[in-house]
Amino acid sequence: MHYSRVFILLSVVLLASCSTLKQMADVKNPTANVSGVALTGVSLDSITLAIDLDVTNPNPFAINTGAFNLDLAVDTKSIASVDKGNAGVKLPAKGTAKTTLPLTLRFTDLYQAVADLKNANEFAYTLAGAVSVALPILGNQEIPLSFNGRLPIPKLPTISLKSAQLGSLSWSGAEMAVVLDVTNPNVFGIDLNKLAYQIDTAGTAVGGGTVKALSLDKGQQQAVTIPLKLSFSELGMSLYRMLTGSAPVDVGVSGSADIKPGLPLWKPEPLSFSASKSLTR
Repeated sequence: MHYSRVFILLSVVLLASCSTLKQMADVKNPTANVSGVALTGVSLDSITLAIDLDVTNPNPFAINTGAFNLDLAVDTKSIASVDKGNAGVKLPAKGTAKTTLPLTLRFTDLYQAVADLKNANEFAYTLAGAVSVALPILGNQEIPLSFNGRLPIPKLPTISLKSAQLGSLSWSGAEMAVVLDVTNPNVFGIDLNKLAYQIDTAGTAVGGGTVKALSLDKGQQQAVTIPLKLSFSELGMSLYRMLTGSAPVDVGVSGSADIKPGLPLWKPEPLSFSASKSLTR
């Protein structure tokens, strides 16, 4: 009876060992892919990404990953990279594990590598890298992964003086129309709130105020007309003589505006602007 139990026990161990050896003989490489790329930080100097990775283990036993290596390239030029050594992410048997890698890209590095992007509002990029795993029989393996996408290059909107035109003119006063060009160079919308302005003619302040909030779609340019009524009794007859004379008269506009981009993570400081142009009579 004793020998029979020993024989049965040895048979079970042998069968289990055979089963394990068969599993090991059928060992397969895991697969890895980038499941998503999200912006987690945006400024005029840099952007920070959260790169989500999925690593799938097709084997009937659990394994651990080693290092994660990723390189971000533009036009085949490496711009930024992340190296997470000995990450130790556990891959369940016949299952998938998720992990996230942070990566920061500085725009100065981007422009040094690809000078043409200084005037661009977005760029195409490639992520390429590998996940290392130690597998039975096969040993250390590098599991490749790659991903292509596009990212924005945030830029401040521009406010310029398109024209300044003199309307009706009398001894008591004059009418003037100042037209601003407001341009959104981005691939996302922007709201301009509290756009305050001050206008001067030949160094004399002639008016100021605020413009109602503007909403600009991506790449949109919008003209904003500011009508002014000038009182010579308040501003002086010297301004009248300048406006009625033959010499050109410069009109200047300056001010500021609060910016609310359609890119929620970007919170720029208020925009200041200043421009001048000769008056058209």
